[in-house]
Amino acid sequence: ILMATKRGASLTRRLLAFGRQDLLSGKTCDLVQVIRETAVLLKPLLTERIKLEISVPDHGLYVPCDGDVISQILLNLATNARDAIPDTGNVWIRAAAENDKQVSLSLIDNGCGIPEEILPRIFEPFFTTKPQGQGTGLGLSMIAGLVQQMHGVIDVESVAGHGTKFDITLPRAAAES
Repeated sequence: ILMATKRGASLTRRLLAFGRQDLLSGKTCDLVQVIRETAVLLKPLLTERIKLEISVPDHGLYVPCDGDVISQILLNLATNARDAIPDTGNVWIRAAAENDKQVSLSLIDNGCGIPEEILPRIFEPFFTTKPQGQGTGLGLSMIAGLVQQMHGVIDVESVAGHGTKFDITLPRAAAES
């Protein structure tokens, strides 16, 4: 009962966050700092069997959003990556300035990959490949919605048996606010 209650509360929080577009307006965060802070949370989530590697510039990369949104995106993608790695593996998080107007954020894993026939559906709400009770199918649709609210673009490349790469391109902000 406690586990079902926690799952319900988590689902409710995610649905509310997804519906609140004001979460993203008027705020700016340093993507580099958020990635470094989130990495601390990711290491126990990924367990000892998965190595986490971070590649970010030494200077800040500012994007127009709340840092909690970026953390939520990274946590969700990393959880999916963990579930896709059956034994040992790697997860890489990379961020870079694409130009003076855009920033890229990537999460890459060397897990089982996503079958080609499923790729077109992965951002659909309530679509999941996980067994009943192990996934809501809201994670990737929520991420896509958040990225869209930030005026960004999300893309995925995957080959079954060879891993997955999520690329997010976000507008670059001038400085922290």
